[in-house]
Amino acid sequence: MRRAKRRFVVERLLAWLQRFRRGVVRYERFAENYLGIVQLAAMVILLRQF
Repeated sequence: MRRAKRRFVVERLLAWLQRFRRGVVRYERFAENYLGIVQLAAMVILLRQF
């Protein structure tokens, strides 16, 4: 049960990240820039929750 709950949370986060096109398409050339875009998207998602 616990594993299924965690899996749902991860799948939901990945679905939310799909809304940010720049992170999905990966326009960025360097891994550091891509990581920054993903982190920015995660922060926006987190801020929208509060």
